[in-house]
Amino acid sequence: MPTPEVATQIAYAVLVPIYGVQQIEEQLPLTAQLDGDLWIVQGTLPQGRRGGVARIEISRRNGRISHLSHGR
Repeated sequence: MPTPEVATQIAYAVLVPIYGVQQIEEQLPLTAQLDGDLWIVQGTLPQGRRGGVARIEISRRNGRISHLSHGR
């Protein structure tokens, strides 16, 4: 998975069935940063809102998800 765009597309496809389209759409844009061999993809908390965002870790080598969570 060579680009942050691909990582965010995979994350979106995985997160929507779990948390719902409305919840994930409210956290756009998803941002991706490479940390070693993992893409760390997180939602963006809307300004003025309290709470947490979705976070997913995706292997750069094989696309396997190693961690998925949502803060409160």
